[in-house]
Amino acid sequence: MSLVSLQLRQAIRQCMTDYRSSANPLGIHSDENFEALLCQMVDSVRRVEYFFALRERDVSSTRSDPRSEDFDPIRAAVLYLKAGELDEAAWLAFLLTHFGNHRRTKWRLVREVYGSLGTDQKWDWKSTQADPEQFLRWLSINQTRLAGSFGNHRKYVSLKPEARSGTGVAFKSYVKWVQRYSSHFQLLAAFKQQAGSDRGTLFDALYKDMRKAVGSFGRTGCFDYLCTLGKLDAFPIEPNSPYIPGSTGPRQGAELLLRGAATKNLDRKSVV
Repeated sequence: MSLVSLQLRQAIRQCMTDYRSSANPLGIHSDENFEALLCQMVDSVRRVEYFFALRERDVSSTRSDPRSEDFDPIRAAVLYLKAGELDEAAWLAFLLTHFGNHRRTKWRLVREVYGSLGTDQKWDWKSTQADPEQFLRWLSINQTRLAGSFGNHRKYVSLKPEARSGTGVAFKSYVKWVQRYSSHFQLLAAFKQQAGSDRGTLFDALYKDMRKAVGSFGRTGCFDYLCTLGKLDAFPIEPNSPYIPGSTGPRQGAELLLRGAATKNLDRKSVV
């Protein structure tokens, strides 16, 4: 069963056809580019609907066991949320965002790190936040044994604990960020008190603070992580803009689609 209905596909096509006719944007002059954009848009909807569908299904306990080949960090996060364990679900969301899903090795790198290469010692939230330096020592010893690969969006990240933009920096700074509030639940509560309960405003407040606090993630990492929390319904948040300023590829693509829009207006124009 398709996660994107035929009616929605047709609506997206009609909307973009109308826009193409009225605005004549450079980026989709050719039919090939237009069809490629439609495929990307449908795929984006599918990725969101995938999370919604998982939240409604029964999930096998093997999905949360890193010693199993069936391990899947998204499904594991769903399981932990159903059990009321927000800290572990949010930690898995962080791991899957940091390491990504490689086209060949899939979630293997997440599984190897989270499961401590199949030993009884898991690098779950409790263990990692209790002693992040011990995790870094483990990573230094075992990094060459990790056979999984980073996903496409994270392919330039280093596993070396001492790297300025790598796993060590990301883990230590993320733990420090959450510990500032004592837990993920308290972190959310603090930002609700500060920014209110509007989903977009709350997302923005968390995004800006995370950008400052968490190393090695940058614009895309922070955006993807918080979107994952929203899609899991772990946090009641969703972005009210695509956060284009400061990007490279997304900014260039938006400029090709939104003729005449200044860079500072791309966020506003893209959601109109």
